[in-house]
Amino acid sequence: ILGGTLDDSIGEAYDKTARLLGLPVGGGGGPAVEKLAKEGNPSSIKLTIPLHRRKDCDFSYAGLKTGVRMAAEKIRIERGVESIEHLSKEDKADIAASFQNVAILHIEQRLKRAMTLCEEEEEDNLIKQWQS
Repeated sequence: ILGGTLDDSIGEAYDKTARLLGLPVGGGGGPAVEKLAKEGNPSSIKLTIPLHRRKDCDFSYAGLKTGVRMAAEKIRIERGVESIEHLSKEDKADIAASFQNVAILHIEQRLKRAMTLCEEEEEDNLIKQWQS
């Protein structure tokens, strides 16, 4: 095993984001977030890729969930609306797209690291075989 989930899973992060945005979560929040994200700008909201400085293959989505909530709350205050659910569809789409973009970038980053580790291990094994 090269890595695991340190706290929240990606599915839980999708569900929480869907609930935050007032989307239907029957059958999971993923399909609702993805559908809305297609209408948004994935780089409109600055969110940090989880664990981006760590060189392991672990996953973490708790910080991303917090970042999405804080960004949505900031937009709510800027727009002067009562709750995040009352944001415009465009704002919600941008939040969904930005969340999904970073959530998937986290997976891509971890997979690249895992592939690098496996390639390095394979090279080490080939060198050991050649030297013996």
